[in-house]
Amino acid sequence: MSFGFIVSRRNCTDALKTSLAAALRHSPRQAQLTYDRRSANERKRLAVNLAREFAEGSHHEAVAATGESSAEPCQFRPGDFVACVQDGSTLKAPKILLGQVHCVEDNREVSLLWYKAISANMYKLELDGQRWCEPVDSLTPVSVQVTKNRPGVYRLQTSQRTVHKAIMRDGC
Repeated sequence: MSFGFIVSRRNCTDALKTSLAAALRHSPRQAQLTYDRRSANERKRLAVNLAREFAEGSHHEAVAATGESSAEPCQFRPGDFVACVQDGSTLKAPKILLGQVHCVEDNREVSLLWYKAISANMYKLELDGQRWCEPVDSLTPVSVQVTKNRPGVYRLQTSQRTVHKAIMRDGC
């Protein structure tokens, strides 16, 4: 069994990592850099899941308090990537916001994680502590792909014009 396997296990605590590093005569930081073989996306997964669980927890508490549930099921599920159109967007110059669903609320709003545009069709998760909710009708599902050489960066596969047309249906 390798140190890398132990470090990547879910139940590996910081105390165990420190102890293993000391046994191998490494600093905990050096051991982490040397033996942690997870990709940047895998290292961030726990934080994203925690944010999702927190959002779902507050959503479930609100439902329990009101005793309500939506009559019409939503097409979006946690983890889905969606896009919406910014004010001032036109078909010739679409302005798109990319998000990832982390919960659907009963008032037909979707709570989202924001992916900030860093270049043309390239987006990166931005955790700014702000809550972002959009009405279901203002969102459209999109396809994204993880970039190979840039951890945590996604390429929007759906054209921005297609997103604009899907949301603005009247061809603005």
